[in-house]
Amino acid sequence: MFWNEKLMANVERDRRNQIDLLEMGWDVWVIWECQLKQISGIQRRATEFLEC
Repeated sequence: MFWNEKLMANVERDRRNQIDLLEMGWDVWVIWECQLKQISGIQRRATEFLEC
């Protein structure tokens, strides 16, 4: 029960923070730790993100 509530609170906090950043004109790119295992994909996505 504790971990489920904690996870849901974290998801909601992250969603609010992303919305706030977008409203301030920032671009948001979320990288999950598990994605770092495929560094070539991260490099490609970083290039695409930064070129926008």
